[in-house]
Amino acid sequence: MRHPERDIPVKDADEVEREKLNNSIFGKVAASKKFEYTTLFIIVLNALFIGYDADFSARFGKPDDLYVCGDYKPSACYQFIFFENLFAVYFTMEVFIRFWAYKRKCSCLRDLWFLFDSTLVMFMIVETWILPVMGTSGALSQLSVLRLLRLLRITRMAKLMRFFPELQIIVKGMLAAVRAVVSVAILLIMLLYVFAIIFTSEYNQGDVSDEDVIGANKLFGSMTKSMRHLFIMGTILDDITLCCNFIRSSSSNTFQMMTFFVLFVLISSFTMLNMLIGILCEVVCATGEGERRKSSEMGVRDAITTLFHKMDKDNNGEITRAEFLDMKSDRHVMKALGHLEVKAKHFEMYADLMFKAEEGSGEVPTFDME
Repeated sequence: MRHPERDIPVKDADEVEREKLNNSIFGKVAASKKFEYTTLFIIVLNALFIGYDADFSARFGKPDDLYVCGDYKPSACYQFIFFENLFAVYFTMEVFIRFWAYKRKCSCLRDLWFLFDSTLVMFMIVETWILPVMGTSGALSQLSVLRLLRLLRITRMAKLMRFFPELQIIVKGMLAAVRAVVSVAILLIMLLYVFAIIFTSEYNQGDVSDEDVIGANKLFGSMTKSMRHLFIMGTILDDITLCCNFIRSSSSNTFQMMTFFVLFVLISSFTMLNMLIGILCEVVCATGEGERRKSSEMGVRDAITTLFHKMDKDNNGEITRAEFLDMKSDRHVMKALGHLEVKAKHFEMYADLMFKAEEGSGEVPTFDME
C-alpha cells in the first residue's frame, strides 16, 4: 500500500531504447546486438590506437598534417591515414544510422549520448577531412587534443557488465558504500585533528625554518605537518618505524608521546580501517543478494516476454487457446519455458486452467501481455 508503483512492470534500459526506434532498416540496425558490439569494438580499437599514436609521437615525432609523411617510410606512416579515416567513416555512419532510426527525430536532442557522439564525430570530421584539405591542419593541430575525448566513449562498455554479474555487484556495492566511506573519512579527520593538536603542542618548531628542523619537530612542527604524518605513518603505516624512532629520540615526554602515538595507531589503523573493510563486505554482500534477486526477476520477465511474442502468431496483442497450444512445437519457446521450469506435458492442464470458458456466456477468454 505504501509502494503501489511496485506493481507496475519495470522496463530495462534496452527496452526503453528500443521504444524510441522506428521499424525502418535504420531502426533494425540500431537495435541489433551485432551493431552495438561492433561499435564497442571500434571504440576500444580507437582507444588503443590513440595510445599507439601518442607513443609513436613521443618516440619518433609525427607531422601535424595527417597526410604528409615527411621523411618517414610509407610503412611507418600510412597506418595513421588508414585508421583515422576508418574511424571517421565508421563513427559518421553510426551517427547517421542512429539519427534516422528515431521515430521522432527531435528525440535525439534529449539523448545525451547521441549529442556527445555527434560532437565528437564533428571534431573528427574537421580534423581528418576538412583541415587537411584547407591546408591549415598544422596551424590548428591543437585540435588533435580533442581526440582524447573519444576515450570517454569507452564508458559505454559499462553495458557489458550485464554479462558479468560479479563485476556489476562489485561496482554497485562500491556506490552503495559511499555513505559509509564518507562517514569513516569524517571520523578519521576528526581523530587526526585532535591528535595533531596534541603532537603539535609538544613538538612545535616555532620560528625555525623547515630546513633547520630535526627529529620529531620535523614531523610534527605544525598542524598541517602533524595531520599529514599522522595519516601517512599512523593510519596507512608507511614508515612507522621512522616516526617511532623520532619520538623515542625526543628529549621530553617520550613515554607519554609514544603512548599517544600507539593509541592513535590502534584507533585509526587497526580499528577504523578494519571496521571500514567489514562495512564494505557487508554492503557488497547485501548488494549481491539484491542483484541476484533482481536478475532472477528480470530473467523471468524476459522469458515471459519471449513467450508472448512467440505465441502471438497474428500479432494482435492477445493470446488465444490455439496459439497457446501451438507453442509446444517451437524450440525457442521451449527453451524459454525451461528457464521457468515449465514442462511440455503440463500444457493441456495450463490451457484448461487459463482458457476456461465463462459460465454465463461460454466465451473463451484471451490474454494480453500484462
